[in-house]
Amino acid sequence: MRSKGLTFIEVMVAIFILGLIVLFLSNLFTKSLDLFFGKSEENEIFSNAQIILDRLARDIRQGREILYMSTNTLTINLSTGVTHTYSIVVGADGKKYFALDGQILAGPIENITFTGTRLDNTYTSNLREIRFIIFTLTMTNGMKYSGNVGLRADLPTNLGGVVITEIMYVPP
Repeated sequence: MRSKGLTFIEVMVAIFILGLIVLFLSNLFTKSLDLFFGKSEENEIFSNAQIILDRLARDIRQGREILYMSTNTLTINLSTGVTHTYSIVVGADGKKYFALDGQILAGPIENITFTGTRLDNTYTSNLREIRFIIFTLTMTNGMKYSGNVGLRADLPTNLGGVVITEIMYVPP
């Protein structure tokens, strides 16, 4: 006559199989979390880079005159008469950030460099000769982004009415 209960071996096999399933699911869960947080950090870094690159490109394009430029600092006079300084500042957490007029705009970043060129694309440090600014942004994950943006030409004298100073084209 057979008893209706489970043997010790059957219980141990069931616990072992259940343990393998739990181990597999917990491993899958931790890998998913790691992937999620890694992608979130990557998206945040890319978003910060996009903010910096867009701001620099827009303002340099509106720039009329370079007032000061070093490797990590750029001071530019915009066509509106406003002057902006772009630089690196160290935050309270000890990380480097991209700053606009001393205020943190985005980051953290690893480095940003500015270089000036003439119209013939030769490098120059003479502020009066600079017509293009090359900037290279290095993010904390090692990704590098760069741009080459020309300064706005001198504005024509206002004869009244509407003066078109820039036309942007977006292909379909």
